[in-house]
Amino acid sequence: METKQVTVWDPLVRILHWSLVLAFAAAYLTGEEWDNWEEVHEIGGYAALGLISFRIIWGFVGSKYARFSDFIYSPKAVIEYLKSLLTTHPKHYLGHNPAGGWMILLLMVGVLATGFTGLELLAEKEGEGILANMQAPALISVARAESEREEARERAERGERAGREAMGVPVVQGGQTPQDLPMPPQMAAPTAPQMAPAAAPPQQMPQQMAAPAVAPQALQPVVAEADEDEEHEGAESEGEMYWEEMHELAANLTLFLVILHILGVIVSSRLHNENLARAMVTGKKNMES
Repeated sequence: METKQVTVWDPLVRILHWSLVLAFAAAYLTGEEWDNWEEVHEIGGYAALGLISFRIIWGFVGSKYARFSDFIYSPKAVIEYLKSLLTTHPKHYLGHNPAGGWMILLLMVGVLATGFTGLELLAEKEGEGILANMQAPALISVARAESEREEARERAERGERAGREAMGVPVVQGGQTPQDLPMPPQMAAPTAPQMAPAAAPPQQMPQQMAAPAVAPQALQPVVAEADEDEEHEGAESEGEMYWEEMHELAANLTLFLVILHILGVIVSSRLHNENLARAMVTGKKNMES
């Protein structure tokens, strides 16, 4: 049976394919372990998202073999094709075979998921990226809440200071009482030879000399505000950790799909006696006539 070469992959499909390979490889290899390559990581991620977006559009308006309608088959057709690989004469497809078509879709989803989680992580961690603008109302609310907490803290401190003054406790700068201040050197306890007579027991001290206790209710607002700040910082940390884990998961799953795709290309090339990788460079494949 004679074979002839026909053009299957148009130039745009080939350019998008190899550009996506470079973009994903650059983004994956310059992850968080390579802090000095952070800009390269972001550029690679943006490039991969842009290429996938254009490929999706081209899947509807592109050439015959580039369209989704040409290589998206039913699950039944995929199973039948996989079974045919176990025979000596598997069915040959000029464009993507049924298994390869679904792999293309999965790779697109994987790259999109990796890019989206990366943008969410960038917005959460650095407040940058295209998704940071969408989170502007939330950031404004956070800033307003921080301002309100600061005002509440100041009011609590003023109230505590006023309560101390009303109870007869002198207050110096910073809201401290004389008992809170360090003892001056000249007021330090004398050495053993100069020891003064023992002071009277606490119960015999004049009542006016005892420092009045501060009501616990006066300190509650300050403690509550500090707890709220810690909870807010914890929420931010949890959000950043969540998107970082999702980003790494999506990237690793996409890499796994890439490895499966390469293995499928190798197997299909051997079974059909053709070089599929070279076909994605030249655009030509063998057709039996």
